[in-house]
Amino acid sequence: MSRKTDILPDAVLQQAVAWLHRVQAAPNDEALLRAVDDWIAEDEAHGRAWALTRKAWTLAGDIRPVFAETWEDRPASTGRKRLAAHGMGRQRFALAMTAALAACLVLFVAAPELTTWLRASYTTAAAEAREILLEDGSSVHLSADTAISTHFAADGRTVTLLQGEAFFQVSQDSARPFSVKAGALTVTVTGTAFDVALTEATLSVAVASGSVRVAYAGTPGAQEFALSPGQRLAVDRETGVPAKATVVAEDIAAWRGGRLVVEDAAVPDVLDAIARYHRGAVLVVSPSLKQRRVTGVFDLRDPARALKVLANPFGGVVREVTPYLLTVSDF
Repeated sequence: MSRKTDILPDAVLQQAVAWLHRVQAAPNDEALLRAVDDWIAEDEAHGRAWALTRKAWTLAGDIRPVFAETWEDRPASTGRKRLAAHGMGRQRFALAMTAALAACLVLFVAAPELTTWLRASYTTAAAEAREILLEDGSSVHLSADTAISTHFAADGRTVTLLQGEAFFQVSQDSARPFSVKAGALTVTVTGTAFDVALTEATLSVAVASGSVRVAYAGTPGAQEFALSPGQRLAVDRETGVPAKATVVAEDIAAWRGGRLVVEDAAVPDVLDAIARYHRGAVLVVSPSLKQRRVTGVFDLRDPARALKVLANPFGGVVREVTPYLLTVSDF
């Protein structure tokens, strides 16, 4: 799970956690400890990220943070003395890391998600999927960790996907068009079945039956697309580039049956989809996985195993810090 923040760059926080993983694996590696020290001294944001993690460790109670005496509330710009290697029992380190990561996740994830949930008409929690019957007779299957808001009027029906993924089966009413908004996409139909997903990396629409019209308010200018059964439109949120593709209509929204079926999908999107079915947090510290694409079928009933099946072929490592905290890294 990865969320943007204007408090600290997401990448910097991930780097701090990555250093923690490395120190855990080799706490007596002098070269590694010097590298950590150098990284902290490189940038003020690095020092803040490390300080946040160190302070979060104090939530573990009587567990003294690794290297605590080395980083006693010093400005990030000042010189740092050479690190002394301090070993720590695996269980105690895991507890400390759990506290650190949990605190980071609370600070950087809870605030934006709370805002989303306050705007929502319907939500699901992590690992929860359910079907909602709307007032017009349409149904919406909400994937895990998903939020939507609804607005129905005499001349139209509007649903906004605030987070996650949803499959819509729309009751026909030509006098009241049904629209779904997700980021810069607006999907308009009269009666059909389709899936809409909103992830950090991608906006997508896939049609199972009927037809839809998609308006994309992206750059350099607005575009419109018509989609029929077995077609998918995906927009890369970083580049803003939309792309149409053909998919197997029967596999659309297979998550309703506990499976995730993807073809040439961006790994970050697949990570996001699987992570929603884990009853806890998934922290991804793997820049290389962001560039990968994958085709496969993943069992959402066992998200930890699904993450391993996804990450291992690319050299990624999935660690269970606790039953409620998984990390995905390159090492």
